[in-house]
Amino acid sequence: EADVVVVAAGAATGALTGVPLDNKSGVILHTRPLPRALEHIIMSPGLYLRQDGDGRIIMGGHFTGGGLADHAIDALGPLMLDRLNARLPNVAAKVEAVRFGCRPVPVDGLPVIGWHNGVYVAVMHSGITLAPIVGDLIARDLSGKDAKDLEPYRPDRLSPWA
Repeated sequence: EADVVVVAAGAATGALTGVPLDNKSGVILHTRPLPRALEHIIMSPGLYLRQDGDGRIIMGGHFTGGGLADHAIDALGPLMLDRLNARLPNVAAKVEAVRFGCRPVPVDGLPVIGWHNGVYVAVMHSGITLAPIVGDLIARDLSGKDAKDLEPYRPDRLSPWA
């Protein structure tokens, strides 16, 4: 028994709640640790990257729109590393891991936050980037405080449900 159930299950949110999603496949590459080379997130066509606290550069690319769908899986690591080298030619990066995932994307591209079918839903891309502000807004919303900033993102805007 619970007072509130919050469904924040990423790409699985649609299957759990019926919220219409248009999830996107993607690939993430992690380099081996490197000396500090980046202080900011870099967004560029076909590639976005950042460096974590351990020195790994974490790069993402979209299968849709980034040209990655045209390549064999085993070619994705070297392809992304080539893209990194084109943007940061003085960084001697080596691939540590390549991971595939599914990005949760509501059908209209905007976050879905609020009550639907008796549960509170929170799904968006990019949830990691938006988590600090969205978490605060959801806490305010669930505790009955002002959360007007969430109004454009309520689930009922997508009705009728598919």
